[in-house]
Amino acid sequence: WVPPRRGMDKKDWVEDRSRRFFNNCYRVHLLQIMQTIAGLLDQGDDVKAFEQSIHAAQKKIHATWFNEEDNTYANGEQPYLIFPLQTGVTPEPLRKAVFERYCETLLDTDKGHLNTGMIGTQLMVDYLLEIDRNDLVDTFVNKTTFPGWGYMVEKGATTCWEQWNGYYSQIHSCFPYIGGWFYRGLAGIRWDPETPGFKHVILRPALVKSVDWVTCSTASPYGKIISKWKLENGSFMWDISVPANSTATVHVPAQDLKSVREGGNTLQEADAVIFLRMESGRAVLRVESGTYTFTSEYDRGNN
Repeated sequence: WVPPRRGMDKKDWVEDRSRRFFNNCYRVHLLQIMQTIAGLLDQGDDVKAFEQSIHAAQKKIHATWFNEEDNTYANGEQPYLIFPLQTGVTPEPLRKAVFERYCETLLDTDKGHLNTGMIGTQLMVDYLLEIDRNDLVDTFVNKTTFPGWGYMVEKGATTCWEQWNGYYSQIHSCFPYIGGWFYRGLAGIRWDPETPGFKHVILRPALVKSVDWVTCSTASPYGKIISKWKLENGSFMWDISVPANSTATVHVPAQDLKSVREGGNTLQEADAVIFLRMESGRAVLRVESGTYTFTSEYDRGNN
């Protein structure tokens, strides 16, 4: 509700085939949530039952709605390519092809603009953050032509509209979800699903091309979490604060481990910092509560 090419009139609604596909994917999404809850409650039989239901539904949905000729599902629009990837409906051998089709649809067919409604937008931002394709989020966030948040700003909006075109309500809860990407994506402040309530924090900023600096903080039950970074002439500088009685896994963007420093010290010399691994152009560290200043060499153009 409401994609930019649709309207509120019933004649403009998404066709029944695509609606049923999306709803069935959402059913898998809910089953996955229930399986997680059953696991947390140590209900082993329920975990197995949900797993069986999930696998059966994934297989049936893919067989019913997948279009082999072009690696799409249903009507082939953006949310109908992202949601099956997010819910595991797409089999592993086809995931790369379906995601490539999504990228082609977003960047070429839709010229980098969103073609999603309220639910599809949220799911898409979540999935792109999950797989670290924040460059694609950066692309549609920065569009100032219709449709998009930039278009709202260009038209003088100070609140989110109900529809991308500005019809009806001018202050609505349909599209403000992108705000979460600013602190979870750009600032990189994320909760750890294994330790709810920010007892353990994941800090992993997205260094997208349109942003050179970020200053962000969020409150947790243990205190304020701070992420403040700047990228200038190939040098990355990052101040973080982890509250008392909590810990963090920190992903420092870096060309190599040798360039990473904390407070001017090598990682071997730094206090309360443990190197875990290099992963996808980042030094992954574990830190105790406290305030840290990380620096590194980082070329955004090569990452």
